[in-house]
Amino acid sequence: MVGCTICHAFGTPVTHRPRSADEWVGVIERMRHKIDVYSVIPNFDEHELALWLVGNGFGPDSKPRHFIAPPPPAGIAARVVVTEYDIGKPNTWAHDMAVEPSTGMAWVGDYFNDVLVRVDPTNGVQKIYPVPVKNSGVHTLQFDRQGTLWMTLQLSDMVVSFDPKTAHFRVYKGFRKGSLIHSFAYDPFGYIQYDAHGRIWMSEFGGNAVASLEPKSGQIKEYDNAHRGHPYGIAWTRRAVFGTRTIAVTGLA
Repeated sequence: MVGCTICHAFGTPVTHRPRSADEWVGVIERMRHKIDVYSVIPNFDEHELALWLVGNGFGPDSKPRHFIAPPPPAGIAARVVVTEYDIGKPNTWAHDMAVEPSTGMAWVGDYFNDVLVRVDPTNGVQKIYPVPVKNSGVHTLQFDRQGTLWMTLQLSDMVVSFDPKTAHFRVYKGFRKGSLIHSFAYDPFGYIQYDAHGRIWMSEFGGNAVASLEPKSGQIKEYDNAHRGHPYGIAWTRRAVFGTRTIAVTGLA
């Protein structure tokens, strides 16, 4: 639950196939060392963990677990309509989506194919905007109150802004290599939050830091985390006693 579902949905054949203890040791070692920034599997003894898996439903002689289906929805939940839209190519990883407040359009980032996709939810019509960076890794999407869409490009250690009206991208470089920029700090209404100096803030999952960006000048500053970890979510908070503003982050050690 802690280490595997970052990349794999729980219950799929990849994660749920019965294995022997030796096979589980191999899987745990491979996942732990495959990508350093995602090495968040708790530091258990791998043989001990493998034996636990074999003895708790994931061994070669394990039987499928009994699943009790929940009852059908009732009340307002029964009137919900879910519409599914096909996005991109067979290898598309539609990672994050943001809804444009002024138009209701949905904007989707394709992590693998370096494109931004606009989806009209009223008719399903889509328009593709190529991101001006190759192997970019489009990750988090967030609008600010001026209508600008901001995106983190994890694989290229960059951030971009996008104007939906002009289709203009602006690329911001200068983050450390391997930063894996993850989340923006946003306000209670979901908009990118600017500080008193006009800067936006983000977490660096791979760089173990938080960073600020001044959009007009493009100036970037990175602040190392004092403890080893992978900062994930980030938010502004106000200290009640002193009235000072501070950044709070959540992460995986």
